[in-house]
Amino acid sequence: MIREQFEQFLGKARQELENKQQKFIAESDVSGYKEYWIDIPGSRLEFIEGQQAKISYEAICIGSWSQAKGSWMWAWAHDSFPEPVRRQSARLRELYEITGSPVFAEKEVPCNEPGALELTAMSIHHLDAIGMYRIPGEQAYLYVAVMRKIESQ
Repeated sequence: MIREQFEQFLGKARQELENKQQKFIAESDVSGYKEYWIDIPGSRLEFIEGQQAKISYEAICIGSWSQAKGSWMWAWAHDSFPEPVRRQSARLRELYEITGSPVFAEKEVPCNEPGALELTAMSIHHLDAIGMYRIPGEQAYLYVAVMRKIESQ
């Protein structure tokens, strides 16, 4: 992709994420839950009320953004994640072949918060996710793609 094509792709991905987020929040009411739980090895994001999960989603880890380091690290590069999680996330490396941008091939890249959201938007587009969720951590924010609702058993 040439720069102009990349900018168009990014703009489309940003708008798509905004639309998907509005729909995801409206249909799931996730903002109404006080607690959540991320089961990284199980690829599951749960929103909790009281002692039990009320709504669950399949989730794919995208990457993490560290304000202190000013960097983004792809989930496929995180040694702390189990191999199946890194393998799921490795699909995002395909964005390098699509765009030609080295940001999708490097394990860690300099990044600010708006940049983290842009990388997430392009990832959500590529994975055809229904939305995203940002999880605060002690050292970084983890960005996950929300793939589909898991129906209660």
